[in-house]
Amino acid sequence: MTKRRKSGFTLVELLVVIAIIGILVGLLLPAVQAAREAARRMQCTNQLKQFGLALHNYADAFKKFPAGSAGTGTGNPKGNNNRINAMVGLLPYVEESGLYNMVQSPQTFNGVVFQAGGPAPWEARYDLWGSQFQVKGMNCPSDSPVGDNRGGRWAAGAAATTSYSFCHGDHQTGVRDQGAYQRRGLFGTRSFAGFRDITDGTSNTMAISERCFPKGARSVFGNTIESLTGITANPALCLAQANRATRQYLPTATVSGYRTGGTRAYDGMPIYTGFNAILPPNSPSCLIGNINTQGVMTAQSWHTGGVNCVFADGSVRFISESINAGNSGAPEKLSGPSPYGIWGALATINGGEVASEDQ
Repeated sequence: MTKRRKSGFTLVELLVVIAIIGILVGLLLPAVQAAREAARRMQCTNQLKQFGLALHNYADAFKKFPAGSAGTGTGNPKGNNNRINAMVGLLPYVEESGLYNMVQSPQTFNGVVFQAGGPAPWEARYDLWGSQFQVKGMNCPSDSPVGDNRGGRWAAGAAATTSYSFCHGDHQTGVRDQGAYQRRGLFGTRSFAGFRDITDGTSNTMAISERCFPKGARSVFGNTIESLTGITANPALCLAQANRATRQYLPTATVSGYRTGGTRAYDGMPIYTGFNAILPPNSPSCLIGNINTQGVMTAQSWHTGGVNCVFADGSVRFISESINAGNSGAPEKLSGPSPYGIWGALATINGGEVASEDQ
């Protein structure tokens, strides 16, 4: 009798097919991931364009931009310590008039009466600061936001969050204890700048950029270190606290309990929703000592190679982390051209520089 050979793959053939599939997946996966990140970056850009438009609509209505930090007086829950940031003022211009009107009206939550304007942004009994009132478009899709956990009545114990921060210029100490504004950046404490104040030109002046949330306990991205008393005179000391290759803080660096990103979306404290252009994008962030109002607060994002920025003219541009950032070892200046190169020049409203982010 003739034996009939059974059809099918041999073991060698099967292994070859698996190897080919593995090679194809290895080639295609990075391309797919890159395409997805490109889509997320585009969505982030579009969201920032909406905030740029909101800034102009606000300025058209009030003839000035909102302050980086302002509000009512002290005394919680009757005041907010002037800690409310520009996001609240922009709410009506990003289709959130309902939430804005609620904030600007007396509210009662959990038996506590809060005055118009809202309490301090860390007040967990005030539901409007909680994640149940999270505004769509305030978080970059490439980011992984984590809200400040204060307990109370906030949904899931978390505050509303944001990936976007306002430009405070190129100085570290101008926001000391939320005090006098040095008028370097477009936003500051209890200061409402207008178009006439932007003598460097609206297309040369940053308004908003990104500050991302951490994905690791010692990651440079999304974390801030403290106790660096020498960085006022030499910001480069902040750069020395991290391994540039791994983008991790050194074991000797003390990571602050204050996150870099907007764990409180409406808090005007710069460590939550502000940045200064001293070190180039995606560099470390460092506090002067352990005071959370002063330090190097760097723009950061999870986009490869840089950050998105809204300019005072409403445009959105991607700024490379390799942009000319001048002398990172120079002490801050509170007048005249920025010592921090093109990056610093883009942060000042009246430094007298002629700058372009393409230089």
